[in-house]
This record gives sequence, C-alpha cells and structure tokens, in this order.
Amino acid sequence: MQLFVRNLILELFQIKSLPQLLKSARNIEQVGYVCIEDCIVRLGKAKPLNFNPKNFILTPSFRTLLRQLASIVSVSSYAVILEGPTSAGKTSCVQYLSAITHNKVIRINNHMHTDVQEYLGSYVPDSATGKLVF
Repeated sequence: MQLFVRNLILELFQIKSLPQLLKSARNIEQVGYVCIEDCIVRLGKAKPLNFNPKNFILTPSFRTLLRQLASIVSVSSYAVILEGPTSAGKTSCVQYLSAITHNKVIRINNHMHTDVQEYLGSYVPDSATGKLVF
C-alpha cells in the first residue's frame, strides 16, 4: 500500500522523488523540511538563539497542540491566531515550533476590545485633504 501511495504522489505531482525527512534536529539545514508530529514543515531562515529542546516537556496535551499547529503551518503561509485561556501553552508551543523550524514569530496580545480593523486597517479621513485614505 505504501509503495502504491508513493507512486501515486510522484505521478500526480509529476516529481521524481519525495523529500527525505528527518525526525531529529541534526543536519536539517541540508533537507529544507522537518517532520514534526507527522507533519512536513518547511524550514525558515531564522536560526534559533539559545534553543534547547530539553527545556520543553512534551506532555500529551502539548503534543496535541503542537500537532494541530504543525498541521496548519505545513499547508499555509498565512498568520495563525491562537485563542485560549491563560497558561494553556500557546506561547510555549509556538516558540518550540518556531525554533525547530527556524521560523520567526511575531507575538500580538489581544484583549476583549481588539477589533479586526487593528489587523487589516481601515479608511480614515486625511487631515490635510479630507479624503478617505487607507
């Protein structure tokens, strides 16, 4: 079955071979991708500073959150917004994933009055001309 699926992928995407994935963090720069919780994530260009995976305890709930986050970032380059209670592990999970995948994180704290316009922008009157500008 595995060989059938592999050949189907090669034929469908018209490629000659599949990328070789690593489960560990050694020599990942040579591959360009890393496998995290069975998700293939492209490596970024931001090298982690002072990252030690031993500083993170991969509990079952942390792994679940990591798997969900990795599955999202593996198929999209859009920003991800996490919502949940304080101390749920959101920040730690994102920091761990970004360090493993060499990607940059931008942290934005929201509050109950945060509006979508704060992310996307809005039209406001120009003080000099009075015309609406974005």
